Amino acid sequence: VREPNVVRLNDGSYRMYYIEAASVGTFTWHINSAVSPDGMSWTAEPGTRIARSVGGVQVGSPEVLTLPDGTYRMYFSGSGRLATTAGNILSATSPDGVNWVREPGIRLSAGDQEGDQGALWSPAIVTLCV
Repeated sequence: VREPNVVRLNDGSYRMYYIEAASVGTFTWHINSAVSPDGMSWTAEPGTRIARSVGGVQVGSPEVLTLPDGTYRMYFSGSGRLATTAGNILSATSPDGVNWVREPGIRLSAGDQEGDQGALWSPAIVTLCV
């Protein structure tokens, strides 16, 4: 289990999103989740939130935001066939925090600026107050 991100749910409990190896000894990761009533003891939820098999994209570093309408948006690192270079920032939405649909396109590309040759990884969300 790596790179946890926790959101507080409407009922006061918590959901943690994290990456987990799909099989021992591989670098194939899935984004899974666990729930907790108190933020201390956690129970893994069945199923996978974002699977590598969705479009052949290697995923990691989930960061989840609760939107004003109560739905969720997850930003995550993605590389592979659909993320044309290594380490772009992708996104998915969910009505319930469990069932996710990847949004088309790339939110932020490692090659957006002239001379960029690196990779983007581990997005972080900051809510700005205006």
